[in-house]
Amino acid sequence: MTLVIDSKQLAKIMNGTCKRALTYTLLLFFLLILYNCESKADPAPLAKNGILDLRITPFETQDLIPLNGKWEFYWNKFIPLENPTQDGITSFQNVPSSWNSYKDDNNQSYTRHGFASYRLILLLPPNAIQKNLNIKIPEIASAYKMYVNGELVIEQGEISEIYRNTRARIKPRILGIIGKESQEIIFHISNYAYNDGGFWSPIEIGFEEQVQREHFLSSSKEVFLFGSIMIMCLYHIGFYFFRRTEKSILYFSIFCFLIAVRTIVTGNRVFLEFFPYISWENFYRLEYLSFYAAPAPFFMFVRSLYKEIMNRHISRFYVLISLAFVPTVFFPVNFFTKTVRYFQIITLFGVLYILWIIIKATYKKYHGARMFLFGWIILAASVSYDITIDILNIRSVYISAYGFIAFIFSQSLILSSKFSKAFKASEDLSDELSNYKTNLEKIISERIKDISFLNSLNKEVNSAFDLNSILKNVYNYVREEFGIESVWMLSVEKNENLLRTTQWVGFEFLTTEQKRVFHELTVPLIPESGTLFRTFNKKKIFYLPRINRENTQGLDKVIIELLNLDSLLQIPLVLQGEVVAVLCATSYNDALRLTKQEISILSSIADQIAGAVNNSLLLQKTLEAKKEAEIASREAEKLAEISKDISSDTNLEKVFDKIADYLKSEFNLNYHWLLLVDNKSNELYTRIFNDNGFTANNIREKYLKIRIPIVQESGSLFATYTRKKPFFLPKIPTKGITGYDKTIIEDMALKSLLQIPIIIKDKVEGILTMTNFNDNVKLSNKELKRVLRFASQIGGAIYGSDLLNVAETERKKSNELLMNILPKDVADELKETGQVNPVQYESATILFTDFKGFTQIAEQMTPNELIAQLDGAFLQFDEISERFNLEKLKTIGDSYMCAGGIPVSNTSHPFDVCLAALEIRSFMDQVKFMRNKLGLPTWELRIGIHTGSVIAGVIGKKKFAYDIWGDTVNIASRMETAGEVGRINISEATYHLVSEVFECFPRGSVKVKNKGEMGMYFLEGLKPKYSVKGEGRIPNKEFYLNII
Repeated sequence: MTLVIDSKQLAKIMNGTCKRALTYTLLLFFLLILYNCESKADPAPLAKNGILDLRITPFETQDLIPLNGKWEFYWNKFIPLENPTQDGITSFQNVPSSWNSYKDDNNQSYTRHGFASYRLILLLPPNAIQKNLNIKIPEIASAYKMYVNGELVIEQGEISEIYRNTRARIKPRILGIIGKESQEIIFHISNYAYNDGGFWSPIEIGFEEQVQREHFLSSSKEVFLFGSIMIMCLYHIGFYFFRRTEKSILYFSIFCFLIAVRTIVTGNRVFLEFFPYISWENFYRLEYLSFYAAPAPFFMFVRSLYKEIMNRHISRFYVLISLAFVPTVFFPVNFFTKTVRYFQIITLFGVLYILWIIIKATYKKYHGARMFLFGWIILAASVSYDITIDILNIRSVYISAYGFIAFIFSQSLILSSKFSKAFKASEDLSDELSNYKTNLEKIISERIKDISFLNSLNKEVNSAFDLNSILKNVYNYVREEFGIESVWMLSVEKNENLLRTTQWVGFEFLTTEQKRVFHELTVPLIPESGTLFRTFNKKKIFYLPRINRENTQGLDKVIIELLNLDSLLQIPLVLQGEVVAVLCATSYNDALRLTKQEISILSSIADQIAGAVNNSLLLQKTLEAKKEAEIASREAEKLAEISKDISSDTNLEKVFDKIADYLKSEFNLNYHWLLLVDNKSNELYTRIFNDNGFTANNIREKYLKIRIPIVQESGSLFATYTRKKPFFLPKIPTKGITGYDKTIIEDMALKSLLQIPIIIKDKVEGILTMTNFNDNVKLSNKELKRVLRFASQIGGAIYGSDLLNVAETERKKSNELLMNILPKDVADELKETGQVNPVQYESATILFTDFKGFTQIAEQMTPNELIAQLDGAFLQFDEISERFNLEKLKTIGDSYMCAGGIPVSNTSHPFDVCLAALEIRSFMDQVKFMRNKLGLPTWELRIGIHTGSVIAGVIGKKKFAYDIWGDTVNIASRMETAGEVGRINISEATYHLVSEVFECFPRGSVKVKNKGEMGMYFLEGLKPKYSVKGEGRIPNKEFYLNII
């Protein structure tokens, strides 16, 4: 029943139609090729080395024999008639073929313009020379002389070796030859005008009656086609003068004229028989003009028929292209003959586009479109065939004229059908007028009755607000007058974008369950809702006297099966340009048969009902507004009371109990579970569990202690947290529930579920879960919004109670921050005394690191990438420093500085620093390996270490900084600068402290800026004696027992 066809259905139908049309076109195209191509079963002999031997060829049973094959060819030479081969044969070339396709001895193509000689020795059978033989000579570009046995037999135009002395002329000829077994044929040809030189088509030989019959038949066919098309042209021109509004007829007439002209200027070129003295340039202009100009009127013709579905820009493009090519025919011949290939390709695409338009017209059931499609398939196949054989130089006859005849005939049939339809419409109008005259008195009586009912209905609408009463009166009237047995109405719910069943009359036969389903029926206003959406969207009546149930689908099928419908009428109730409801009607005992006039009356009744619907809606809105105002006033008082409690009492439980009591009394929500967010563990934990005694003790204890991770597996709680939106499930499904949702629902035997996120400063701080243990929770959108307003107060209560913890939390944060900036002992001293005294350390070991080429690396990375990479490295350095009891001092750009032996003195600091340096180097080696694998630029590190005395202290008041000073710091920095990437450079002072435990490579004295020469060593690793498995990386038990 659904009349709304979606895009997928349309695509499917159009796809099928296109496939069939293209299949028929291609099939016909290939059949034409197979039929018209030369038969290969009994091929004619071919000339070899300039000799064509036909002595055993049966002329009697053979069609005209082409003189094809290898002819002697002499480029830029007119060979003498006596002893023509005295200078040797230049080459042998294929005939027929233009000479610019030939290759010389150097594999170079000959030019298009020039002159040449062709020579062929023709050997004939004895029985053939006893009869008269004729040679059929096609057009040859562009002037030539033909010699047979040394005698001039044909001179066409004037040949010359230079351009200015050549006079072109073109005309097919027939030549009789004297019976002689050996015939020498020589052609002298010059071409300085046409795009191709030489032979285009084959020269053919046969008995005189064969050649003359073939020429007569082909010429007669062309004359017949010309006459037929011209008659059609004149007929349509005459018709246009009587109906000037039909522009399509004029365009079609012009198109027919151009095709008729082309018919007699191609093939045997019959035109030259009637106008023999026309110059060859003008003749070619006429031929190409008929081809270039034809698409313009044809596209205008198709556009005038199907302008609703034919793209205006594409149509205009082809018209302009056609008109743009027309002026080229007034240029020299060798110019406009070059452009034809491009125009042929454009025409082929135009043929396909027109085919697509006609297919669309056929699908949309345009008048005559199917006949148009049939004619066009024939025309498209024939035109495509002609263009193809022309491009591929296939020997065959042009058949597009036959295609045009078929196409023009199909247009005549369409025109006749159009006249017949118009005449029938005129007869129908005449009969209808006669019936009106006969039944005028009855019609007037019925109209008065209808008007009387409409007036009474109008009074009732203006005075009453009871929509049910109005609908019953309408039902009684339409049942008596039109046989309508059931009426129902669906009102528009704008906020929810759907139609909802509000009133119905005449469905007493429905069961209780059917009535319930019908009463709760809602129709979303989307295309998938079928006919109801169509009626609403188009604001037009939908009438279906007989429903085909096999074709129904979607919501239409549900309604039809529910109400057992056989007929259907849908009328949109429109008020001030908007649909306020849809009135539906049907009949069960007999099919619903309504005339246009009856439907018009029902439409007038529907307009009156639309006013009643509007009045009812206004009254309903007034009552609802009054009720909402009372509720809002009551809620405002309660909210003010709760807000006062929140301000005066920071006890979350007390405030929550008041909100829960109100939600229970107003919305029957007797279960409240408040979960708060633990940001550190990313979990939800129970803050308040108020079940009003409905759950068992063990379940209550379980959920008081439960902690739910905020992950996707947590189901609805995770969705509520991440979306920051309420989650409401009026009826929990029995299947498809998994994870935490399934556990919670089964533990508490939930039937409904409402979860509300508690949002404080745009961040979810908790989730309030509510339900009704006794029954399903039923909340309208407005009621849900009211619940949300009260639930939001819980956020304020949580925020108030949390404020008490803020000060303590901030104090702890301040202490932690201070500990991160300063060593603990130093920080404690600063907090107690407000200042830190500097300390002299006699021995401390300083470590410096720096990345090689950091500036160049930084230029290749975005700021975010750079900071992320640097932060990742320094975080690892921090962990290593902390593990070896080193004090991180600072980072300067890409440099990192830490020290051992401060702020708490110890004797192990040289060993601690060296072990930390080895681990830092190991970490950076791993980083380098991974970045090499990923093809990323590597970060290489230098490490420098020195041991000596330093002074440590705190500087600054607003931004504290713990730092060290002394020459030891400078030397440690020089150790890093003088080192090598990937290695640890230590000073001689550090070496003497660690040399018994660590393997070191002496570097000798190295010059250092401002320090002269200093002894340096590369730290390689632990000695095997003090490392695990002797690998030199990880200290063993021996190390810790004897060294530390």
